[in-house]
Amino acid sequence: MKDKDAGNPPTPDWALKYRKDYHAYSKGWFIALILLIPAGLVVGALVSGKYTWKEGLGSGIFFAVILLLLMLNMFRNMDKSWKGRVVAKSTKDIYGTRTAGRRKKRVFLKTAYRVEVRTDAGRKEVVEVHKGAFPLFQEGDELIKYKGLPFPDRMLHPGETMRMCLVCGHPFDAGASECPSCRFKYGDTSLNSVST
Repeated sequence: MKDKDAGNPPTPDWALKYRKDYHAYSKGWFIALILLIPAGLVVGALVSGKYTWKEGLGSGIFFAVILLLLMLNMFRNMDKSWKGRVVAKSTKDIYGTRTAGRRKKRVFLKTAYRVEVRTDAGRKEVVEVHKGAFPLFQEGDELIKYKGLPFPDRMLHPGETMRMCLVCGHPFDAGASECPSCRFKYGDTSLNSVST
């Protein structure tokens, strides 16, 4: 394991490799989209003649800026590291709107399964987890969020046999070294040590 900032949990080497590979892959796709969207809209303007190339370029730049902000926010959230305890669990139904003609209709999108954590530094973190992993969390459970991984690690209690994947969030057998959902291989299966 490599030591990082004081007070933050040290990140395992295999997690740092995942972070490096994920960042490279994601940045490649984001940069391609950021370049292709404005170019596509300019070409669309020239071919269709429905709008000017300047309008196409302006729209493309707008979408590129939105994508850039989304990318930066995603990396910022993944690069957080903290240690804390579960203080509450909740579910929230998420709704959107669908337009049919002139009428807007409220439609159900999904149920969000949220775990609220109070970190050792006193901050509040809300983690959205997979429906199957939601029952694993109880108030007082200790969580560790490693830098570069999307989901926190939950310390196992004696006799527990399930853990949550730190990459995709799905539950799987605690003794396995690979998540069956995303096929991510863990370099150290002892991360989920028994909490005291």
